[in-house]
Amino acid sequence: MQSVNYLSTLKDITPNVKRTATDISLDELNIIIHEMCSISVIFKDCVKHYKFSPARSPTVPIFWFINKAYTANHYYTLLSDYVSTVMICDEMVNAYNASEGNQWLAEQSLPAFLTTQWIDMYDRELQQMLGLSALCRLVLHGADNRSVHIPICPVQFAHYFKARCLFEQSLHPDDERSDDEYLEHNFYIYTERTYFSFGSLCLTNALRTATLRRGMTV
Repeated sequence: MQSVNYLSTLKDITPNVKRTATDISLDELNIIIHEMCSISVIFKDCVKHYKFSPARSPTVPIFWFINKAYTANHYYTLLSDYVSTVMICDEMVNAYNASEGNQWLAEQSLPAFLTTQWIDMYDRELQQMLGLSALCRLVLHGADNRSVHIPICPVQFAHYFKARCLFEQSLHPDDERSDDEYLEHNFYIYTERTYFSFGSLCLTNALRTATLRRGMTV
């Protein structure tokens, strides 16, 4: 019996994009992906068709929320540009609410990180939370040289910076609304996205510490 090397017949799975995704052609975008999957020793062809759906399809690249989160951190921590920081945060929240695909990218693809390797880039309160986390790991697991890495939701990071900026502007009229937005998203993270729960705890405690220093409570 002649043996057949099925693996050699497989081709690279690459999407066939019939049109370029531009602002004026998203409705006409049609992506066709040809897959060949194995069932026992039999290979079966499968063709999937994807069309742009405004309420479901992502409207930003996969790394967009991460890029914006660290950009907001830069404007807040290094430049103390609170107006630009709030604008970036509002842009992130609007994109998050724009489609289910954007929500998936923000919550289930690439997280932002709080890490002791980049501790100098964060504000004082986040540095304290990272220091406390490193101390807890030292007590529980002994001394080592590994860094602490805490995943956080980039959209919650945006809510955190927006609240901090409005606090810095001293009782801005949008203070209460920003508090509600942060707390609402924080509750969602705790109940629906538990893999962000420790990062959410760090952000919440950092925010409480900052507001207590200013004689306010969250």
